[in-house]
Amino acid sequence: MSLNISSGVPPETPEELFADSIRLIGSTTVCGTWYGLMCAVAAMCVSTLLDQQSSHISRAGRPRRSRSRGRLHFLLAYVGAMWLCGTLYVAGLSRSVQVNYVNHRLFEPGPFAYDDWTSPDAILADVAYWLASVLANGLMVWRMKVILYESRFFKVFMPISILIWAAATILGGVSVVVSSLPAHSFYSTLAQHTTVPAFILSMVLNVFATVCMAGRLFLFRRYYAKHIGNSIPHPQHFTNIAGMLVESCALYSTTSVVFIALYLLEHPAERLVIAILSQAQIIAPLLVLLRISRGIAWDKTTATTFATSTSTATQLDTISFTPGRIKQQGDGNATASESGSHVSGPDARPKRRYSDGLTFAKHELDSVVGAVAVNELKESEV
Repeated sequence: MSLNISSGVPPETPEELFADSIRLIGSTTVCGTWYGLMCAVAAMCVSTLLDQQSSHISRAGRPRRSRSRGRLHFLLAYVGAMWLCGTLYVAGLSRSVQVNYVNHRLFEPGPFAYDDWTSPDAILADVAYWLASVLANGLMVWRMKVILYESRFFKVFMPISILIWAAATILGGVSVVVSSLPAHSFYSTLAQHTTVPAFILSMVLNVFATVCMAGRLFLFRRYYAKHIGNSIPHPQHFTNIAGMLVESCALYSTTSVVFIALYLLEHPAERLVIAILSQAQIIAPLLVLLRISRGIAWDKTTATTFATSTSTATQLDTISFTPGRIKQQGDGNATASESGSHVSGPDARPKRRYSDGLTFAKHELDSVVGAVAVNELKESEV
């Protein structure tokens, strides 16, 4: 390639220069920025999980149950595996950028066109990306199982998501193997026969799981906000849109859709988006694990807990009071009785206890009894 000595600009078209710029910026600045975010989220997950372990140790110093300890170790291993995949991908991508823009910077029509998918650094990046995708999609399936566990569509949706995950995993692995063969690349015809279906299946799984999880969370949020308002046991489960988006891994789904669209269009910006996707597919599940470690993520008992809260709220709304059960004594003491219970004393704050464990002070009952008396008076006048 001949250079223009006066300007130093290689004889490339504006489109080729744009492709060079996009690939360089995406592989360095953008990927590095998102890698930093991923490391920060991973560190927060590890710190919160370790704090949770300390808080579950009893005051007597007895060890935690083996099941809880095993779950903690599994979550820590998952975070470590995801962080390692993201780090290996960045390392392989950095080496590829060095080879393209330093060692083969005079390659025609430009460094953007140089790709050696058989090199160890390229294979390392591909394998790391594939493993991260498998783990991220697996967590999507697991969270879908947890959130839809008590749904009537559970037995229909779960087999579908598992089959899509298995197919995407197999096709993705085949794509990595085919791309690393001599005379082939990520964009070769043979590789695209497996690469495109793998990306499409992964995108379908992400969108399908996101819609199912976000839809169920939204319906629960609207239903319980309508019936029991702010008295839900754990308001942070889904009190805002951000919580629902995190729980449904919407970041991963959105980035996947954008990438597959650019990839099919063969637009140079795909290099920019895949750099984001490589870390976004790690950040999204780590954010879910962060909510799990803080105890505000949806679990199998959440729906049952909310149902119990609704039942309690309904009981409170339907409690009936019978006038005449409160007697005011001449010395100022008050007496309240029901079902054989009797409370008296100088504090004049008797309690009325119901079978569900709820107690009410005398001044609260006075207002209720007064309201009942007024209603009875109106009925007698009629």
